[in-house]
Parts: sequence; C-alpha cells; structure tokens
Amino acid sequence: MLLVGCSQDPGSGDPSEPKAGTGGSAGSTSGGSHGGGGSGNGGAGGSAGSIDGGATSGGAGAQAGAAGAGGSAPLANFTAQPTSFKGGAKGAYTIIHDDLCGSPASLVNGTAAALLSARGLHAAFGAIVKDCTDSEQWPAVTELASAGHEIINHSWDHTDHVCAANFAVQIDQAHTGLIDNVGTPTFYIFPFDSSDAAALAHLSTLGYLGARGGVKGALNPADWADDFKLNFDVYGPGFSNYCDLGACSSEALVCRKTYTEIACQDGGPDGTNQGSDACRASILQQYVDDAIAQGGWAIRKFHGVGDGWEPVPEAIYGAHLDYVASKVASGELWVENPTPIIKYRRAREHCTASASGWTLGFGTLSAECTKYALPLTFEVTPEGAPATLSATQGGAALTVTQKSPSVFLVEIDPTQGDVVFSTP
Repeated sequence: MLLVGCSQDPGSGDPSEPKAGTGGSAGSTSGGSHGGGGSGNGGAGGSAGSIDGGATSGGAGAQAGAAGAGGSAPLANFTAQPTSFKGGAKGAYTIIHDDLCGSPASLVNGTAAALLSARGLHAAFGAIVKDCTDSEQWPAVTELASAGHEIINHSWDHTDHVCAANFAVQIDQAHTGLIDNVGTPTFYIFPFDSSDAAALAHLSTLGYLGARGGVKGALNPADWADDFKLNFDVYGPGFSNYCDLGACSSEALVCRKTYTEIACQDGGPDGTNQGSDACRASILQQYVDDAIAQGGWAIRKFHGVGDGWEPVPEAIYGAHLDYVASKVASGELWVENPTPIIKYRRAREHCTASASGWTLGFGTLSAECTKYALPLTFEVTPEGAPATLSATQGGAALTVTQKSPSVFLVEIDPTQGDVVFSTP
C-alpha cells in the first residue's frame, strides 16, 4: 500500500473558528470559509493583514496553517509503504526440521543448533510430543526455544491425520503438551504432509496462525493467500523439486519430486544418500536463489543432520548455512521462523497508516492489526531527496538506514503511535 497525505477543500472550515494561517499583504488574513486559505503548511502572513480568522475573503496569498480548523490537512512531504519482507529483503527463507524427539538425535543433542548458532540463524523444530515426553527430552526442547528457535507442533505420535483423524489426540493433546512444557505453539506441520480441510479448520479453533499444508516443491509468493496452505520443498534429495535440475540433472537419481504422500501409508520411498555433494548443495541453494529472484518465501523441510530419515550431511548443511548467512549479510534474504514471517505479512496488510505533513499515523488499530502487530520495515521517500532522514516515535529515535540516495528504510512498530520524520 502506498501511503500519502491528501488535501481537503480549503474553504470548507467553520468561519467562526480562528485560523492559524496569516494573510496576504493586500487584504485580510482570514482563513475563513470564503477565503483563499491555502492547502500548504501555514504561510507567514503579510504585513497589513489581521489574524482574526473571520468569514470574509482573505488576501490572494493567504495559507491556512496546519492547525487551523478551516484549512486543509497538510499535504504529505513523503511517501511510505511497508516492504514485503523485513529489512527490505528481496525474499524470505525458513528452515524446518521435522521429528524433534523422534529418530534424529542431531536435533536434541545440539548438532543442528550449534551449526545454526554459529551463523546467527534460527530454525523451527517440529516436535513429536509423545516422543518428547517418553524420552524425557523436554529440557533439550526448552533449550532450543531459549536460543530463539521456534518449537512447532508435529502431532502427538506422527499418525496420519487424514487416515486416522483423531484430532483430540494428534492435535489437541500435542498442543497441550507443548503448552505445559515449552509454550503455546502457533504453527503446525502434518505427519507425512497429509492434511485436509477438516484438519486445517481444527487448527484455527486452537489459535494457530499457520501450517505447512500447501504444495510440495513450490515457493510462496510475497502476498500468499492462505497461511494454512503454505508451500515447501523437501530435502531428499530425491523428493526435492530440484532433483533433476542444475547439478543433479546429469546424475542417476531416483527422482520423486511429483510424489505425494498417500493417506494411511506408512511413509514414502526413501531418497536417502542419493546424489553427489554438488547435487545436494545445488538443491538447497537453488530454492534460496529462487526466493530472492522471485520475491517469495521458501520453506525448506529437513529431518536430521547426519542421522534419522533423509539426513542432510553435516558438511552440506554447514555449507548451505554459510551461503544463507551470506545472503542475509547482503540484505537480500530474511531468514526467520514461520510465525514471525506470517505475522509480518498480515501486519503490513492490516496495520494501515496515513501520511500528513511529516507525520505517519496509524490511527485506531484494528483487531487484526493488534493480533499480528510487530515491527514493520517501511520504505520512506521524502520530498527533495535529502541526504539524511530522522524519525521519532513517542519521543524515541527509530532506526533509519539509507537504501538509495533518496529512499530510506525505517523500522516502525504500529502499536507505538505516530512517527514524525525530519530532514536537515
């Protein structure tokens, strides 16, 4: 949404109200209903005029002040709009590790977390709640959450939700177990990626914000429609959408990118240990590159790092994280857990703002804005192409970075009130 100020009819005010503007040198300085009150920012009046704000006509050069009841709202001195992704990144990327507390020991013994932490990255870990309870792994799960990783619900015991639709156990009981031990989950991943409308609707009743219930092998556009039908790609490499592309195109892979999980089956064909290191790296990198090039959100599904189902080798995983971190450093990629990315997308949709003079206001926040609100990155273009721009909100200075000679990025929390910009 493009945010600009708008002018009003300069003669629409109540003639009985005093005006802030002063008049032209040839006549009265009234900003009244019949006057020539301007739509600018408040003129400095002529020497011969009065400042009574009467109903008679003002001088030709009169301008209503910004505070004058009879003058128009000042035109905006800037344009502003929220960027698709935080920090003005071109694309977004989320790493999800399935089967936390299940077979991959690497997810609870610190292997994956250490590789992520070394590069300042976060990931989401899908907990099989019964396994976390039975194996007494809650301390390790809590440690992951404390490090900034998102713990998401991956069901009670990994039973197919379409074939055996016991939501009271698979979803609700798992949900309660996470609340009791870690915190309230807001994102869901289905065992075998098997879901239907009934399962998705049930998640909404528990307050979930989204789910990995979309198409395998696809990106999510910047303005995706349904938070519960988010697309993803699978590391295999045999299940990936890229298994016969790039460095993998000349290799003898058993490529099953069109394979879809079938309700009630006990897992799918195993693509473990296929492909060369170059092929595996290509699969991982291309999805990230596509997110940046196409301005979308890529969700990568992993399991273990070096162990478990379809393990990604530790060296390949580390090299992939290095590449991802380089794209974060260049400002091209936003890497974050699923819930913050969903909230950002909805906050920029529902937290509407208007510009007037040098002020960006959010007015009365809607219930939807309040539900999703978190800091948004606004792209601000001031008039006159100033060399610098400052911004304050509630008297506190905001972070402003220069994107180009005339464009600035500003981090703004819609819940904290109006933002006032200034230039030298």
